[in-house]
Amino acid sequence: VRTGNAIAWITCLAITILLMVIAIYRTLSGKRDIKNVLITFFAVIFLSVFSIQIVNFMIWMVNVTVATVGQNALNSLTSAAGGISLEIGKLTGAQIMAFPFQHPETLGSAMPFHSNFIKPALGELTGSARYANGGILALLFAAAGWFLLMLLCAARLFVLCVGTIFAPVYISMSMLSNRVEPAVGWLMLMVRSVFVQLLWVFVWASMIWINVSYAKANLSDTLGFVAAGANSIMLFIIAYLTYRFWFKPSVGQIIQPATLAGALVIENVGKATAAVGKLVEAVGMITLQPEIVGVGAGIKTGGDKLKTTGEALKEASKQAPEKLSPGGAIDALHSRAQQRYEKHREEQKKKEQRRYWKYGEKFIIRDIETGLPVEVPAPPAGYEYAGMWPPA
Repeated sequence: VRTGNAIAWITCLAITILLMVIAIYRTLSGKRDIKNVLITFFAVIFLSVFSIQIVNFMIWMVNVTVATVGQNALNSLTSAAGGISLEIGKLTGAQIMAFPFQHPETLGSAMPFHSNFIKPALGELTGSARYANGGILALLFAAAGWFLLMLLCAARLFVLCVGTIFAPVYISMSMLSNRVEPAVGWLMLMVRSVFVQLLWVFVWASMIWINVSYAKANLSDTLGFVAAGANSIMLFIIAYLTYRFWFKPSVGQIIQPATLAGALVIENVGKATAAVGKLVEAVGMITLQPEIVGVGAGIKTGGDKLKTTGEALKEASKQAPEKLSPGGAIDALHSRAQQRYEKHREEQKKKEQRRYWKYGEKFIIRDIETGLPVEVPAPPAGYEYAGMWPPA
């Protein structure tokens, strides 16, 4: 996290601590159930304080896998090029774009991306476009695929940065509302945004494999494509997969800013767990092993419980709009704040009404309906002594 992002994160963390102090005060005042608040407190304090470390650790794990898979693919390309030594971590953006389309024999030259498709006028003299094929239409097709993927990459980086910076304040709302859905929703959004990079590196490695395997052979006899054509299609495949499994679900979470669709995440995790349990149970039945059947049944039961919990949380939150616009979010926040304020005023009013004064040997209270003083033989139960009558 850079300096500016760190300052923003520290500011959010300070606000989070303030919100937590308020929640603890409310708990100690007896206005909240202490057990539920403490359970949520430990989850929220961990996610809030260590949100950057959590995201960084996930990114580190993904980067290790990306480096391994990417380097293996790059080694196969450099081996076909005559043993040129390249490191995946030192590749430029232009090289990452060009290598799936560049013929291995030209790998040692600084070959522009477009030269893989269009043969320049001086190509015969420079020898830099000996294997160019496809023409302007192929170039536009491949460039459009890279551009679409670039937009998705930029969106991913934006979600990671903003999600990490504002995690403390956002997750602390989980404690104030005593609901775990916001924390679960945030965690799933970060996990999905980090691990989508694995999809990209595996597809990029597949494109390198296609290039190495078929760079010297025209695939028209079998597939009707040269390697460059096949890899151009692969770009749109990876863009679609990114949209389907990252962009679309992430937008579905973001447009529900109150909970980040945490209840739906819990429900889906429960469904997936139950499905795994059924599979394990089926394997145990097929192999006639009751121990495995029991394990599968236990996993399935746990998944069903988790699914039920998610469904219950969704049902409980149906009063709020499923999709909140910025204006709708402000209206919802104002409505909840107004309800709390009016409830607080009502409690204060009742507290003020439940007082008594002494007037000589007599006791005076105010009538709850009219507010007029009324003489009573003894102070009512639950009333507080307010001094001598008349009040100052």
